[in-house]
Amino acid sequence: MQKKIHFIITGGTIDKVYDPVSQITRMAPESIIPLYLKNAINPALHDISYETLFMVDSNEITESMRKKILHAITSSKENWVIITHRTDTMSVTAEFLKDHLPPTHGRTIIFTGSMTPLREFTLSDGGFNLGYAISSLEHLDPGIYMAMHAQIFPAGDVLKDRATARFEFKGI
Repeated sequence: MQKKIHFIITGGTIDKVYDPVSQITRMAPESIIPLYLKNAINPALHDISYETLFMVDSNEITESMRKKILHAITSSKENWVIITHRTDTMSVTAEFLKDHLPPTHGRTIIFTGSMTPLREFTLSDGGFNLGYAISSLEHLDPGIYMAMHAQIFPAGDVLKDRATARFEFKGI
């Protein structure tokens, strides 16, 4: 029996593209995630659906956008949800969901993203983080988590260390 995963796409670094002329990254007009998963990972044991809510840098995400993410989760029929999100405000959005979803929501929700764009960057951590998030779904209890750098962080217990470009548990 295939497991069903619903991806909610919000943009962020994982979906940025590099402009070699200006030598900067910008948000892609559409997500690379469906194409990447189909061609690179091809999770054959899973039935995957995609919903792109917006394609923005996470510093642009507002409370009304977080409410859209919340609505997308509560409207989804799937109990496994992966949200792609830029890392700068990923923990803020995860905590928002933790505060606004009832404790009995019954879903396993994992946020993931990357420090470098997935498209055009061979050494991007994006592909690994996506695969790790998919793999982790089967081993986690319902709740809200972040999957980054081969670690799972429960929402509310994580901070991004900008100096090292890594996530760490609060209080460490």
